[in-house]
Parts: sequence; structure tokens; C-alpha cells
Amino acid sequence: MNKKNKLYGKKFSSLKKLEESFVEQQLSLSPEEKLSVVQYLREQYYKIKGIKPQRIDKTITFKGTMKRLKK
Repeated sequence: MNKKNKLYGKKFSSLKKLEESFVEQQLSLSPEEKLSVVQYLREQYYKIKGIKPQRIDKTITFKGTMKRLKK
């Protein structure tokens, strides 16, 4: 059995420690991994509701002013 198909779990002594671990895991994800998680959850939601999936808008917006690079 390869690593992707292996099930694993952790035992926590309290709900607070479980929540802290979950937050740490989420914060450690790259932007691409976070987007992948969101896309998966959207697909599951649409599947359950029987709705045709819509695209995620992947545009980037910048806040504030952008400085020009010196040549």
C-alpha cells in the first residue's frame, strides 16, 4: 500500500490541542494546497446539492499602490 492510501490518526488529550493542531496544519499549507482544499470542498458541496459546479475566479488583486521597478 502506498503512502497516499494509508490511513493515520493522532490522539489528542483535549479538544483545544486538536484545534491548535488543525490550525497549525492549515497555516502550513501552500497557497496552491489551500486552493486545492477549497476546490475539493466546493465539488463535494455541489455534488451533494446536485448543482452544476461553477469556476473559481483565480484573479489576483493588489491592495495599495504598486511601485515601479527601477531599470
